[in-house]
Amino acid sequence: MQTSKWRTILRTHLGGASQRVLSPFGLRLIPMWRTLGYRREQLLKSGSITLVLDVGANDGQYARQLRASRYAGKIVSFEPSLEAYKKLAANCASDPKHSAHNCALGDSDAQVGMYCTANTYSSSLLPLANNGYNDYPALAVSSLETVAVHTLDAMFDKLVEKDDRILLKIDAQGYEKAILVGASSSLSSIDAVEVELSLQELYSGQALLPDIIALLAKQGFICTWLERGYVDPRTGDLLQVDGLFERLELRRQ
Repeated sequence: MQTSKWRTILRTHLGGASQRVLSPFGLRLIPMWRTLGYRREQLLKSGSITLVLDVGANDGQYARQLRASRYAGKIVSFEPSLEAYKKLAANCASDPKHSAHNCALGDSDAQVGMYCTANTYSSSLLPLANNGYNDYPALAVSSLETVAVHTLDAMFDKLVEKDDRILLKIDAQGYEKAILVGASSSLSSIDAVEVELSLQELYSGQALLPDIIALLAKQGFICTWLERGYVDPRTGDLLQVDGLFERLELRRQ
C-alpha cells in the first residue's frame, strides 16, 4: 500500500479517535509530517546540507535540536549577548563540528547597543515597539550591552568550504532584514533559509513577513513551509511564524 494511503488511514481513524480524547482538554494531535521539525529534517537529508549557520543562537537550543534529529554536519553559531554566548560556548565545547562566535550579524560592521531583556532570548538590537504586545515583565529591558556586528558577506569565505551545502537559520528578534541585506552576496551560495517572521511590529523599525518573503524571493528562494510561532497568551493573536525557504533548483534534485 502506498505511503499516502497509510497516511489517509491514520489521519481518518487514529486522528479522529485521538481528537475525541484530546479535544475536551483543548489539545490537538498533529502528525509529525505536518511540523517544521520534520520538514527541516527532510531538508537536511535530501538537500545534503553540510553546514548550518545558526544566527541568533542564544545558548544553543537550535543546535541541540539539530543533533537530536541526527544531523551530524557542521554548525556555526552566532550570539551577541555575552551571557548567552558563555553558555553557548560551554554547551558546544565537546562538539568538534560546532563552533561559536560572540557577535551579531547585520548590514554593516559596527559596535552597537543591544537591548537585553530579562529572558535573554528576547534581547534585540532594536528597541521594543510601544504596543500592547510587549508589556510583560520577561520582556522588560534589564540592561544595554555593546556588541560587535559583522556582515555575513565579510565572514562567509572564512566559514564555508567550497562544496558546502548550507542552511541559514535566523532568529534575531526583528533584525532579520539587516542580516539578509548584509548577506546579499552570500545568499547566492546558500541552499535554504529558516527564519522567524513577524506579523506585527514587536521591535521598532523591524521588517514584517511580506518584506522578508519578498527579499528572499528576489534572491531565488521559495517559501515551502510556514508554522505558527509566538502567540500572545492574553489575546490569542498570532504574532510570529517560522518560515522555511528553499531554492527551487534544490527541490528539483
